[in-house]
Amino acid sequence: MPRPGSCTVTATPSPGAATLLTAGLVIALSIRLRRAEIMTLARIGASRGRIAAILSAEVLSVVAAGLVVATLFTWVTATFGADALHVRV
Repeated sequence: MPRPGSCTVTATPSPGAATLLTAGLVIALSIRLRRAEIMTLARIGASRGRIAAILSAEVLSVVAAGLVVATLFTWVTATFGADALHVRV
């Protein structure tokens, strides 16, 4: 039991922080697995900036697609979820 006047701090990760960490790990793993492809781009003359732009565009397109799907599912749940979850007694 805490003493009067003391403060207890608990460290609980937020869902947003966990999501960002997971996304960062997935991106890092993707880059590691695609190292040969990245090296090929560098060997044929692509600059570091161009390679970064390609990888960034791929990540942003996946994020955009995820946002569209999440928005659609949210709308469907908000529109029809109450009726589907309503239990008649």
